[in-house]
Order: sequence, then C-alpha cells, then structure tokens
Amino acid sequence: MGNPRHATPRKATTRDSAAFGAALPKYVPHLKKSTLRLLGKLTRIHLVVLSLAMCSIVLAVTVPFGEARKSDRVVIDLTLNSDGFDTQDAQNPNAQDMPSALQQLEQITAAKIEAPKTEVREVKRGDTLSGIFASAGLGANSVHAVMRAGPEGKALATLMPGESINFEFDHLGDLARVSRVKSPLETTHFLPDAGEFQIESVVREPEIKRIHRSGIVDSSLSLAAEKAGLSASTTMNMANIFGGVMDFALDVRGGDRFTIIYEEHYIDGKKLKDGAIVAAQYVNAGTEFNAFRYVHNNGEVGYYNEEGVSMRKVFLRAPLDFTRVSSSFNLRRLHPITKKVRPHRGIDYAARTG
Repeated sequence: MGNPRHATPRKATTRDSAAFGAALPKYVPHLKKSTLRLLGKLTRIHLVVLSLAMCSIVLAVTVPFGEARKSDRVVIDLTLNSDGFDTQDAQNPNAQDMPSALQQLEQITAAKIEAPKTEVREVKRGDTLSGIFASAGLGANSVHAVMRAGPEGKALATLMPGESINFEFDHLGDLARVSRVKSPLETTHFLPDAGEFQIESVVREPEIKRIHRSGIVDSSLSLAAEKAGLSASTTMNMANIFGGVMDFALDVRGGDRFTIIYEEHYIDGKKLKDGAIVAAQYVNAGTEFNAFRYVHNNGEVGYYNEEGVSMRKVFLRAPLDFTRVSSSFNLRRLHPITKKVRPHRGIDYAARTG
C-alpha cells in the first residue's frame, strides 16, 4: 500500500451523488445540534462580528451592477470613424487592406465597362459622307441605311462646310445616334432601330436681346460705328435702311449722329449673330431721319418713318450696295499703281465680288 497522502483522488460518480443524497437526512439533526452548541459557546463580541460579516456579504451580493466602481469596469471603445469602420480594426492589417481591395475591384469593373462616347467630325470643303463615316469606324452599310431614312437622310449628300456630324456610341461600342448639326439652332438626329434609322429633328429658339448703340461721326461712318460697338453687317443694314433718303458715300458730314436699336441672338449664353434693326435715327447736317421696323401680315418686313412713309424709294441715292468708298473724287490723287499724281474724276465704291 502506498502513502494515503499521495493517493490519486477518485472522481465522483453519479452513484456517489445518489448515496450522499440518501444519507443527508440522517445527519441534519446532528448538524442543527452542532450549530447550536457552537453558537452557545460564542461570546457577545463574536456574535456582533459574525453579524457584520453576514451583512457585508449580503450587501456585496445585492449591489446593482450599474453602481459598481469605475475602477472595476472594463470599457471597450466601439466608436466608428468617418469612414464607417471600427477604429479597433486599425490594429488589424487585414482590415486595412479591405478598402484598397474594394478600390481595385471598382477599377477593374470600370475598365471592362467603357463609358459612352461621342465623336465629332466637322465638315470641311471636299469631305464626303462615306469618308466621314469611315473616319468614325463605320462602313458603307451604315451610310446607305442613314441615307434611306427619308428626305433628311438624302439631304446628307449635300453637306455644307461648317456643319458637323456627331457619332454617339454606347458603353458596348455600338452606334447609338448620328446627328447632323446644321447650326447651334438646328440639329437632325438619326436613331438606329432594327437595321433602319428613325429621324428626330430639333429646332431651338434663340434668346433675343435688344441692344441700344449710338455714336458721332468724326472721320467716317464705318469707324464711328465700329467705335460704338456695331458690327459691319449691322452698319451696312443701317446704311441700306436710309439709302433712299441719303447717300452715305457723299452726304456724311463730321458731327453727324446716329442712334440704333437692334437685336442680338444668343443660345446657351453665347452670342450667335446680330438680328434685325428695330429702330434707327440718323442726323445728317442737322436733318433728322427716323426709321421703324414693321412686319406685315404676309410676313414682309419694311421700314417707315414717323409719318408712315416707306423709307424705300424707287431710286437709291447710291448706285449699288457698297460697303465703303475706296477712292473719292480728287484732282490730285496719288495713283495706287503708277505712284504718280493724277486727277481722279469719280468715286470708287468697294463692294462684294460677283
């Protein structure tokens, strides 16, 4: 037999627990008597100390969890940062790799799916429709399909320089729309539909602003008009309006005054061109001439003075539609070619060719 102190303790079994439960009632009376004999031997001081100990145990057990000392609490910070990730994940290197992995996935996806794109071809002199389509990667079949799309398609055979042909492709690279831009105000769209093209015409209305200009003639009307901010076309229109009552080649004098109200056309905040003259006044050597624009019921436009008399006369004061006087009457003019002084007994007008 070995030493009992070093014997390996035997594990309790279910049979041992049942035997202990059956024998427990026999020992209860003996335990009560032993407890009473022990309490009877205690002094008053011992009883007081024992009571205080029991009270302390009861208080320790019954104190609410929320009133425990702060030093005994374990605080776990779960505050989220601005990106919505737990700040504790910053200690985890795998967590730091997650955003970069997502970004790489987005980049790969964006690279595989191309965004829709538009190619613009400005029509130049000598360009053909087939050549323009070929430059965009489209063959003869597309050209024939577009030209079969009604009168608008046939009109593509007569492209004008300054126009543009726009090709729009979807994210798969397929043709989504062909557009003929005649001007910022007029566009014709050709939309592919089951091997054919549907036509959609878009006509925009410009924003019209009325502009007021005035000036005084010092040396010439063209310089005074340019100084006042008038374009050459508007200056010529004003000269044509008053062409029946005065000759702007011979009758203009220093100190003459003019006032004009005309229209300017804008689209998307950008100026397109000058519009019609609404009203104009010219004071020539003290004589005042006024002209007002009027549109008849049949659409014809005319200019009339304050008495309703048309500014258009049977004969014009100037023999032709000129832009300026290139050489006036001068008995001692320096000839531009021979460089000799010779008399020039006439007036030369500068006008358009043709």
